[in-house]
Amino acid sequence: MAFLNKPLGLGSYDSLRRDLGISSKSVVHHWKKAGVSGQIPGYATHLDEVAKVSKYLKYGGWVGIGLGAGSSYLKVYEACRSGETKACKKIRFTEAGSFAGGLAGGVAGGQLASLAAKAVCRFGVYGKAVCGIAMIGGGSYGGSTLGEPVGDVLGEMAYEALYD
Repeated sequence: MAFLNKPLGLGSYDSLRRDLGISSKSVVHHWKKAGVSGQIPGYATHLDEVAKVSKYLKYGGWVGIGLGAGSSYLKVYEACRSGETKACKKIRFTEAGSFAGGLAGGVAGGQLASLAAKAVCRFGVYGKAVCGIAMIGGGSYGGSTLGEPVGDVLGEMAYEALYD
């Protein structure tokens, strides 16, 4: 284990520190205060910005779900406006299935894209956020787009099992 005691071949550490313009007192001072809130320049600002973005994205997801549910409701309302018909019963099943399939597909796509984003997004603080938002948003959209027709078919199968 003698190789562990050999220097790295960087020369005198004092000259390296001096060449980089690093003061020993300054480094020790910042190390002691690094655990204190607000002592790392720019760090708190980055965290505040990320917290704001995540807050808006969280509400955006709920708004999207609400819009999807409202759209399904309006389709059912339009079909059932004339009364309780066979088409009205069928569209209730297919729209509920389509909404549920889109929601489940969106969640699954978002989860898969989240795993992929962890492997792919290796940029700075803002680069990771933008890459993650793009990948997870795309994965959610893709999963939702694929899940809607599946849910529609399952809703139709449930209707046929109950009423045909």
